[in-house]
Amino acid sequence: MSNNSDAKKPDHAPGYVPNAEYTQDDWDEVCDDLESTDEDFRRAVPFRDAFPDLYASLMEDREAVAAGRKVGISMTLDADVVARFKATGPGWEARMSEALRRAADALPPA
Repeated sequence: MSNNSDAKKPDHAPGYVPNAEYTQDDWDEVCDDLESTDEDFRRAVPFRDAFPDLYASLMEDREAVAAGRKVGISMTLDADVVARFKATGPGWEARMSEALRRAADALPPA
């Protein structure tokens, strides 16, 4: 690896091929893969080290799904209900799950 620690990042995102459909500015607007320097790679740390709490949470969810304790679903809910839960901040999904659990527990036996 060459020493690019003093190298300036490019003014434009790499990979653009001139064409009639979109401009270099359009490409730059949507491209979030700017060329990384050697210094960028030297400073990089694993995701689990940079965001330990988030990593632990993701692994916990992954393990729960694998063990069959949680199931991913897709459903349509009233927008105001979702907005109300989201407004409570991070962890709103877990609070919604708990509210559904309480409602399910109150249902008569099947």
